[in-house]
Amino acid sequence: MLTSIYARNKVQERASLWHDLQILGSHIQIPWLISGDFNNVLTTKDRLGQLMTTNEVHDFKQCIDNMQLTPLKTKGCFFTWCNKQNANDRVYSKIDWAFGNFSWTQTYGHLEADFLKPGVSDQSPIVVQLWKRRTICSKPFKLYMVTIDHKDFTPMVNRVWQQQEEQDKVELIWLKLKRLKDEAKGLNKAMASYEQRPTQIRQSLECVQAALVTDPFNQLFIEQEKQNMSDLEKWSTIEEIILRQKSRATWIDYGDSNSKYFYAQLKIRANKNNITSVYNDLGIKITDPKVVEKEFTEFFTQLMGNANGLMPCPNTSIIKVGNCLTLQHQHELIMDITHEEIDEAIRDMPKDKAPGMDDFPIEFFTKQWETVKQDIYKAVSYFFHTGKMMPAWNCTVITLIPKIPAPFKVKDYRLITCCTTWYKVVAKILTRRIKKVIEVIIGKSQSAFIEGRSIIDKILFSHELFKDYNRKGLTPRCLMKVNTKKAYDSLDWQFLRCMLTDLGFPQKFIHWVMECVSTMSYSLMLSGGLTKPFQARRGIRQGDPMSPYQFVIAMEYLQRDMNQLHATKEFKYHPRCKKLGANADKSSMYITRVYQDIKASLLNLTRYTEGSIPFKYLGVPLSAKKLNIHQCLTLLEKITEKVNC
Repeated sequence: MLTSIYARNKVQERASLWHDLQILGSHIQIPWLISGDFNNVLTTKDRLGQLMTTNEVHDFKQCIDNMQLTPLKTKGCFFTWCNKQNANDRVYSKIDWAFGNFSWTQTYGHLEADFLKPGVSDQSPIVVQLWKRRTICSKPFKLYMVTIDHKDFTPMVNRVWQQQEEQDKVELIWLKLKRLKDEAKGLNKAMASYEQRPTQIRQSLECVQAALVTDPFNQLFIEQEKQNMSDLEKWSTIEEIILRQKSRATWIDYGDSNSKYFYAQLKIRANKNNITSVYNDLGIKITDPKVVEKEFTEFFTQLMGNANGLMPCPNTSIIKVGNCLTLQHQHELIMDITHEEIDEAIRDMPKDKAPGMDDFPIEFFTKQWETVKQDIYKAVSYFFHTGKMMPAWNCTVITLIPKIPAPFKVKDYRLITCCTTWYKVVAKILTRRIKKVIEVIIGKSQSAFIEGRSIIDKILFSHELFKDYNRKGLTPRCLMKVNTKKAYDSLDWQFLRCMLTDLGFPQKFIHWVMECVSTMSYSLMLSGGLTKPFQARRGIRQGDPMSPYQFVIAMEYLQRDMNQLHATKEFKYHPRCKKLGANADKSSMYITRVYQDIKASLLNLTRYTEGSIPFKYLGVPLSAKKLNIHQCLTLLEKITEKVNC
């Protein structure tokens, strides 16, 4: 069912529309698409050039919440209306929407709304194309938590783990997990039948209760009724647990009849992450699954699968001007690995996380620890003894998350990596050892990820820096907000090795770290399926426990170089720092009390845009004056969204 909307201009005149829609929606159970010009924004980010008030969105938002409508995934233009005025008076707004009810999300959730260029009009046309869901990548095995807790699963694990073969210690675990996956598929599939089983049991229960009407004291019927009710409770719980796992709504526990909520969150999450189309560099929309896969694979292969080439080594004298590791620190880093360290790494891993290429979440290892721990001990010790990483354990699943509400190109997606559990055990152990010494070698200006320091200090410092920034009588000043372009993805491995060496890390430890970095490969998760893996040549992973500390160590070179500026006549970047370029699209200059010609020269030199105050730094608005309610609305909306979920 399709309903087209053309709302009135004034807030009061639209109130009757929201009321009528809610009445109409209460009688509709079939898939329902509501699309058109609602003449209303929903959040502060939906308007540019003019302030949004809470009064104008209250009724509209309440209508959407009461009807449980979900916006369709969008492509193309984010702002759908423009007043076509001059720069000083121009306003952009997102006032055209396409919503679906719960039934629409279940049936047609894979469809998207494409907001086209407005052309000569002041509004963007909306195109929703109907097509069947298509995928070309096979979906990976997903072990359900209810399968792990099933009474038949533990004996299955014991049978597989008792099989001993002459294999490499690390390869043996991979082989056993593969066999266990083959054996568990049947049980896992039986658990996945949660959608049909409750319906079948309810039908059986109705038949038994109908029979009890005519023969109320029949003991056989009474026993059947009890069994059906017990089975229904069991499968309702199974359904809820599986839907919670799939929906990733880990903030709420199962057991409170939240199945419908979990299912809705599952569909919303799946549809949000489902990539069915993308625009290439020529602005042509690609919908063929094979071409979409090729577009993404080529982009990320170019980004992370190509090395930076031969480059000069970093200046050792710059690195040495600062603290380096002592002999005591070096000894602590390469001490023999203990079983306690492995146990602690397993215990510290967060639960309810997506598995990597091994397909087994951390819950499997913790619940079957007594059975599998000896093989884990041997495999982890084998790595630290030989320094060799099995490539299969270091193959990483890339999940793509939209950076913006209406992703247009491949670059509009952020990648999140899912490492294998065994690799994360190794990485956790290395990370714990790095954390013990990193505070010694990292300058005080770096506060992120260092124990005992807080990134909040940077926000407070920035607020103090901007206090009265526009006040009259101040001396000329300029502040630059620089956003590093693809900081993690473009980090050069050889540069990281040189930094570790010059900072005093022992060669044995450096070999462990670089083996973890240099053997990794990637496989993209596209629409639920995995693409063919490609080998990495540079970069570090978001999702790897070691990555934040590796990045901080790499940035220490820039910090130490800048510390010597007072003794340098002419500041120049190191050649490797040039590769870590600034993202001009996200970088700005904030200039005050400076002549126009000087300001123009600075902007032309840097190619940055001139920023306006207030602006966001680390997600918090910065202002030269006291923040008003409009500047805090975005933060309040994010908090409300988390609470309402």
